[in-house]
Amino acid sequence: IVKVFVLINRDAAVGKSLSQLSDYAIMRAYARTRDASGTSAADTILALFDPNNTAPPPGLTDFDRAYLAALYEGPPHVKGLSKIMRVSHHLEKLQKADE
Repeated sequence: IVKVFVLINRDAAVGKSLSQLSDYAIMRAYARTRDASGTSAADTILALFDPNNTAPPPGLTDFDRAYLAALYEGPPHVKGLSKIMRVSHHLEKLQKADE
């Protein structure tokens, strides 16, 4: 990958901080993701544009950081699904570090 473009609708960006928008773009650029929505969605910056989310996070969440850490750790030939299975491990490490 040489370049990544993340397009955000100007009207949807109203009321969002530059930090929120840039963190959203990071998640879109560095990981294959879908919008987070619904009551069972993880606490993630990907919920930034969910119309039902009245309090989107101010930036990357612990889940987002754990997701990216799991995705990019280890050898590059390991399948993505195997790496994603380690998100909970990284999330636990982040939560223990916060204690």
